[in-house]
Amino acid sequence: MWLIALATGAQAAGTVVWLSEGEPLAFPERTAVPRTELTAGDPLDAVDARALARLASELEAVIPLKDVFDGELQIIRRLELALADVRAVRPEDRPLIWRALVFQGYAVDRYFQDGLATEDAAADYRVEIGGAVVVRPWADAVAFDPDRQPAEGDIPDADPRVAFGDLRAELLFAERGQISVSALRSGEQLVVDGRDAVDQRMEVQPGMHWVTVGSGGRVQQRWQGRIAPGEEIEIPAIATPDELIALSERLATAPERVSLPQSVVTTLDGLEAPVSVVVVHRNTLLRYDREGGVLALEEAPPKERTLSVEIAAAGGWLYDGNYLLENPGAVETAATVNAGAAIVSAALRWQARPALALDVGLETWIPGGEGHTLPVGEGTQRVRLWPFVAAGHPRIGLAIGPLLPWHLAFGPRLRWPVGEGRLVLTGSAFWGMGITRVRAAGQPDFEPWRAQGASAGVGWVFGAR
Repeated sequence: MWLIALATGAQAAGTVVWLSEGEPLAFPERTAVPRTELTAGDPLDAVDARALARLASELEAVIPLKDVFDGELQIIRRLELALADVRAVRPEDRPLIWRALVFQGYAVDRYFQDGLATEDAAADYRVEIGGAVVVRPWADAVAFDPDRQPAEGDIPDADPRVAFGDLRAELLFAERGQISVSALRSGEQLVVDGRDAVDQRMEVQPGMHWVTVGSGGRVQQRWQGRIAPGEEIEIPAIATPDELIALSERLATAPERVSLPQSVVTTLDGLEAPVSVVVVHRNTLLRYDREGGVLALEEAPPKERTLSVEIAAAGGWLYDGNYLLENPGAVETAATVNAGAAIVSAALRWQARPALALDVGLETWIPGGEGHTLPVGEGTQRVRLWPFVAAGHPRIGLAIGPLLPWHLAFGPRLRWPVGEGRLVLTGSAFWGMGITRVRAAGQPDFEPWRAQGASAGVGWVFGAR
């Protein structure tokens, strides 16, 4: 299973995107890049949950500061930091966000009063809408939930409550903006401030908004920003994990240049330039540099280790008609020509490229049971040796070699890694063709009957995997 990790800081400047096997989904802190896989049905991950819990804790902690000298400054700054960490909103979080904005605005109005429009210290907490300078957190609260008005518990003093109500009445007549996404894939949902959009767009009041796009319990995209009156913001679609997986599989074949789909281009646009893409597939490392909408292969260093040794033990079945034909007195039954066998094997592998491996090895078959021996020379032979060479995909290849004493055997050999460790599942099967032997003058040629076998077992890999 291909999984993806995007990481920053791997170069002196810029971003390196790693596409590899076996890594958890982990993405940098960028609004245009997908984040970690989330719990089904919940559009938040652990980072989001901690941010919301911190905001709730901070709001409760700063409420008593309204009665402390210059406590308004602590209220403003602490809520500003806590709100900045919030990157996504669920429906149940809407009251918390609104209350935090309203109470922060109360502190701004109370502290700066008539100096809101002129004092330098107030610059971050004011915004101009329709030619008027207003308390930014209050404007954001109206944008977040236009239908809600504060109670005494939200704004403790009567005059500020009236001021909020007057501002709300004005802002409700302000020209609305629009937030949309360029495309929604099947099953995806645009969510603005914890509310589902009917389609791929939503009209909003001017102010701050939190936007997510996702499906199946996974947030694909996040956006947070302030909308001006009449402003239209279109969020371009970025690549889904499935699209990045498809890209990684294509890059692993080492093409010189790859044209990128627009969704991937948009994803990479959200990263610090220059952007490189590195594909790690087992022992092969390929580096691509981004050139606009194209990835160009820049580096494909040779593997540091290309050799490995596999030792395996297995059980199997062996059929050989010669157990009947060459053993005088043998009874013609299925048990005579079929034998259970223990197998031990060793193989040396050269990993030539990601999809090609060459093996040289030996399988030792030890059949059990009476009569499962062959007359060789002056004695008998029970152990069957199969020295072989094999080539093919690293997980399955075709082997050929002499099955001693009388056959040429060929068939598939399997080596399937278990997880990311060195344990492998092994298997083999062969069809043994009898090799004609010329006897002394006057005697007929020896024509061995065919042999067949199959095995399954486990092995351990030493060296490169």
